[in-house]
Amino acid sequence: MYTQQYDVFLLRIIEANLDRIEGYKKANSLIKKTSFLTYLFDQRIKQSTAYVERLNNLLEMQGANAIIRKSASGYLYRYWRSIKFYFSKDKNKSILSACINEEENLLRQYEEVLANDAIDFYFPLLRKILERQRDRIIVMRNKLDIYLGKEESFYLNQSKLIPLNEVG
Repeated sequence: MYTQQYDVFLLRIIEANLDRIEGYKKANSLIKKTSFLTYLFDQRIKQSTAYVERLNNLLEMQGANAIIRKSASGYLYRYWRSIKFYFSKDKNKSILSACINEEENLLRQYEEVLANDAIDFYFPLLRKILERQRDRIIVMRNKLDIYLGKEESFYLNQSKLIPLNEVG
């Protein structure tokens, strides 16, 4: 039972990272190739690819034979984002906003998995790996906000994401 739960944890995060990879590939295809954003997006693709490889290794150690796919909702979101991009006046702002939404979705997936108490008792190594990955994603999320010109950033907290303007 706990091995299956472990597999479900990993599969959710892997699927979300695969969606992130595809999202940044799509974003790269929509912007000018000389843009600073191309470099930024390529770095996020590499980051999620490394995360997926690490988590796949953990799955293989458990003997799981799961078929991992990008989600249908991720595909629909990328399609909608493409349409929005073509009708947008400010292309970079449109892409950055979409990337921020994608980062927030990924962070929600991590937080949902990390909120499960079973992970502490049965899978402490997985918790550490996911927390480290989540924290790096938060840093990226904050950078995207800066590039977009937003003032709100997120504070690293072990239990949840807290907007800085709510930190005491």
